[in-house]
Amino acid sequence: MKKEHNNREISILLLFYLIVFLFNISQNAIYSYDTYGYLDAMPNRYPGYIAFLKILKFVPENYFNIITVGVQSIIGLTGVHFFFRKLSTIFRFKWYIKVLMLLLLVFPFFPPLLVANNLCSEALSYPLYLIALGLSFDLLFKSHTRYFGLLLLVLTGLSLTRGQFIITSVVIGGIYFLKHVYSLKLFHIRRVLLLLLLPLVIKGIDMEYHKLKDGIFMATPFSYVNAIAAPFYVSQASDKALFTDIEQMQLFNSCYAQLQSKGLLISEYPNSDLKEQYMVYHRNVPKICNQTIHVTALDYYYQKALALDHPPKKASALSYLHAEQNYRAMFTPLLFDNFWAWSNLYMTNMAHGFFSIVILFALIIICFYTGIQVAFKSKRKMLYPFTLSALTLANASIVAFASHSIMRYLFYNYSLILLLLIAIIYHYSNVKKL
Repeated sequence: MKKEHNNREISILLLFYLIVFLFNISQNAIYSYDTYGYLDAMPNRYPGYIAFLKILKFVPENYFNIITVGVQSIIGLTGVHFFFRKLSTIFRFKWYIKVLMLLLLVFPFFPPLLVANNLCSEALSYPLYLIALGLSFDLLFKSHTRYFGLLLLVLTGLSLTRGQFIITSVVIGGIYFLKHVYSLKLFHIRRVLLLLLLPLVIKGIDMEYHKLKDGIFMATPFSYVNAIAAPFYVSQASDKALFTDIEQMQLFNSCYAQLQSKGLLISEYPNSDLKEQYMVYHRNVPKICNQTIHVTALDYYYQKALALDHPPKKASALSYLHAEQNYRAMFTPLLFDNFWAWSNLYMTNMAHGFFSIVILFALIIICFYTGIQVAFKSKRKMLYPFTLSALTLANASIVAFASHSIMRYLFYNYSLILLLLIAIIYHYSNVKKL
């Protein structure tokens, strides 16, 4: 009877996936500004999706778009199915919860996200993230270690595809450590260390990739050029005194003057409340970061590299590297000199991603409370809400640090928020099975 039920469920799922797949391939491939960065293998793009597109370039040009969309749809739905089946075995949901969860998982395949149609890294990072979550849940909730090596491999591929997930392995390692803190064995410590050190391995692979492609041993230079946008937005003209390096001072003066002329400084809105000041930043991050801060440094260092007789390709790579290095050096003094304004903007940024400061603080409280319960009282039932809230907050905090809280960066964890709600209801009600 159970086997018959499973077969019927799989048949329904396959039919559902077929409908999603047919919808995807009936829509056009979507090319954005980011797409061309991947197609041209620009230095500020992570190697995972670049390699994927390079493989598909062997497809005849007339069929490239539909084949790419089809392959991305199949990979994406494979990730959805893997994660959905893992959830079904761990939580044993009733049918209406399964339907709700499945709809939430395939939501990104439809407007406005259309991840399978977009020729961007989300097409791979979304299924990779779901697979990584499924394997992590096996490790954390069921103590299955058979696929631990596969988990490390998937996390590596995920981080090399989209850098915002570089700390995911650290979060998983921390949760795994807290779960076993009172019963640590050598094999527990070994797994924790592998998870904690994985970002260094990923950085090494990333740097080797750039050494081969760009001739420069560097990590993908796309962190502080983004993160410094918020400190610039809350900066003041007097902050130029923070920099003793001539180039950094020139960069600050040039960027500040441009942002001021465009009305893209928080000081231009002294009578607005914090929410309104944040929304100016939120709506204009591309203008602040990409079209002002980043391009100013790139133009300067590209011309400087050409003047030193570097070939154009090498000069381009050097411009990205030097922009990242200098903005990294400028980030800390600019942040600390405007820390109160930046921290207010940062928390408003995070809250915007959760639609309310109340939801954000509720998640933080849940994470800390359940984390303490797991670590100090060994309450295994608290492991579910702790894991779900920690992963959700980790991603949201990275996004708010580097950019603005938009759906494109946050949709990965929508299903985790629903799971968290279910876990809380399950724990504090008389419902035996959801």
